[in-house]
Amino acid sequence: MKIVAFTAQSFGFGPVRKMIAIAEKLNGVYKIFFGSGVAYDFAKAHFFDEYHYLKHNEDTEILSILNRSNIFINVMDFELGGTAKKSSCQCIVVDSLLWFYPFRPDVDYADYYFVQDFFRSSRERLKQYSIKNARIIGPIVEYNEKKYKIIKQCIINFGGSDGKVCNSHIAVGKNTNYPFIILRVLLPLLRIYFKNILVVGRQSVVDACSERFAMKNVSFVMLKSKDMLKELSRSQALFSVPGIHSFLDAADKLPIFFLPPSNHSHLENLDVFIEHAVTTSYFSWSQYYKLQFGNTMSRQQKIDTVLQTINHFDRDYHAQQELQKIVRSFIENEGVWSQTVLQQKKKLQSLGENGLEAIIITVKELLQSLNNEYAHNKHAAV
Repeated sequence: MKIVAFTAQSFGFGPVRKMIAIAEKLNGVYKIFFGSGVAYDFAKAHFFDEYHYLKHNEDTEILSILNRSNIFINVMDFELGGTAKKSSCQCIVVDSLLWFYPFRPDVDYADYYFVQDFFRSSRERLKQYSIKNARIIGPIVEYNEKKYKIIKQCIINFGGSDGKVCNSHIAVGKNTNYPFIILRVLLPLLRIYFKNILVVGRQSVVDACSERFAMKNVSFVMLKSKDMLKELSRSQALFSVPGIHSFLDAADKLPIFFLPPSNHSHLENLDVFIEHAVTTSYFSWSQYYKLQFGNTMSRQQKIDTVLQTINHFDRDYHAQQELQKIVRSFIENEGVWSQTVLQQKKKLQSLGENGLEAIIITVKELLQSLNNEYAHNKHAAV
C-alpha cells in the first residue's frame, strides 16, 4: 500500500481544512499526519492511520516519515522546505495565499506546486518571483450534496483563532481576547433573533468561551469538516472571521456577515472582499481606527497592530454599539438574504472550477505511476 504523508501550516483552519479535503478524497492509501498546534488539533479529529505531534525543529523525525512515504502533501508549511528537499518522496505543495505574501515562498523543490487563485490574482506573483513549477487552480471546495431542513440557528465562526508561523504567534487568552470580546458584544443581540447559536472554532478556544459564556441554547464546539458543512447548510446566517476558507465553505449556502478581523491576514482578506464587492455585510476596523502598516514591519508587528486595535475596541463602547447596530440591520434585512447568497455564489464561481479535483487527479496519477519504475518529474505549467 502506498504511503502519503500530510501536513499543514499551523495558523488558523484554512490550511488544515484544505489538507483534510484532499486526504478524504484519497482511498486505498496509508495516511500519515504530522504537525503541531491548531493543525494537529484539527487533523486529530479526522481519520489518519498515524498522527505525529512534531514541530519544525524535529527534522530528524520528520525526515524519517518522509523517507518512508511515497508522496508528501504539504499545505503552506514553507518552513519544511529544507527538510523536504532531503527526502526521497515526491512532494506536492498547496498554497492559497501567494497573492498575499510579501516574500517568495520556498517551493522550487516541489514536484507539483498548486496555487489557489483569488480575487487578487496570483499570476503576477508567479511572474514576479519567477516560480516555474506552479499550476494555478480554482478554489479548493469540499462537497456537501445532502439537503437539510433549515433551523432557526446562526453560527459564530472564529476559525482556528490562533496559531504560530515562523516567529509570529496569536494565542487566545494570552495576547488576544478576541473571541471573548465578540461574544460579549454579540450574544445578547443574537439571542433575541435566533433559537440556537453555534459557536465554532479550535477546541481550546471554544472550551474557554464555554467557560465564560455558558448559557441556554448556545453551543460551543470544534466541528469536523463535514459537520461544519452540515451546520452551514441548515443554519440561517453565519457570523465569521474573514477567512478565505470560511467564505469558500459558506458562500453558496447562507448569508455571511464578516466579523472584524482577528489578525493581519483577516484584515487583508476583508479588504479584498470589500474591494471586489464580495460582501456588503461586515465590520471593518479601518472604519473606526487608523491602522498603519509599514513596509518594513515584521509579521508579528502587523499582528500586534491588529491586536492593539482589538484591545482598543474592548474599551470603546461607541464602536461596540456600532457593531451591534450593523449586525441588527443585517438580521432585520432577512428578506434580502437569498439575493445575498446568490451574489456570494456568483463571486465564488468567478474564481473558477473546483481546484480540489485537479489536485486529486494529479495525486492519483502520481500514485499510479509509482506502481511502475519511480520517475521524478517536474511540472512547469502556469
